[in-house]
Amino acid sequence: GRSLLKKKAEAVTGRFRAILKKIAETKTDVGKSFPDASISLAEVEFQAGSFSYTVMESVGQAVVEVRVRDDNVAGVLLPAFEENRDDGGNSVEMTGSVRGGDYFRRCRTAYSKLMEELIILA
Repeated sequence: GRSLLKKKAEAVTGRFRAILKKIAETKTDVGKSFPDASISLAEVEFQAGSFSYTVMESVGQAVVEVRVRDDNVAGVLLPAFEENRDDGGNSVEMTGSVRGGDYFRRCRTAYSKLMEELIILA
């Protein structure tokens, strides 16, 4: 019984160390991505003006959903989050195509990257 508990404890400890390492790496990535996303948003607002109402009216459902699943590590259930992305029917694609469309795309890409990193942190 003792050796089984020891193996179980080692497996869980190893998993936690891997999780902590990934968290540390992702935190530095978020520290770099957040200012980039904020700057890209400021660029869009400078080029296209206020566009928040246009985006809110054209969005019907969430593009990114986060699902929780359980990872079984040596009999211990650990929560894990996974991203489910549905880009189909993107009605915001043409928003700002005349006034700063390239800035819109860069802003969307920056915030998508930031969202993925925040899901990893969760």
